[in-house]
Amino acid sequence: MKIVDVSQWHTATDWETAKPHIAGAILRAGYGKGRADAQFQRNAAECNRLGIPCGAYWFSYATTPAEAEAEAKALLETVKPYKMELPLAFDFEYDSLNNAKKQGVNVTKELATSMVYAFCETIEKGGYWALN
Repeated sequence: MKIVDVSQWHTATDWETAKPHIAGAILRAGYGKGRADAQFQRNAAECNRLGIPCGAYWFSYATTPAEAEAEAKALLETVKPYKMELPLAFDFEYDSLNNAKKQGVNVTKELATSMVYAFCETIEKGGYWALN
């Protein structure tokens, strides 16, 4: 099963060409404090139009559970107009850690875990399947 990760960095994806070769797509909806991915609306609309199962993720710059929850709420708001058949995900990786360090925050295992829980619980309360 091939699920692709698509964001604005992939420019304008040709979804009709991609459809026969993929089982679905996880689309970057946004990042940080409510910043939308420039291609999300187009990508989600095209996946929905063509019947390509999709989900979405939020690239996190959270440094607290409250910020992770706010990012989850931004994701829920962003995906609201679209059919999401795949999970909504919390994307916390190298640049998330670098951002935290720049803000003087040491992301411990405990802090990361609490942010994941805050994000995923918010997504599941919103009626979606959460993934981290």
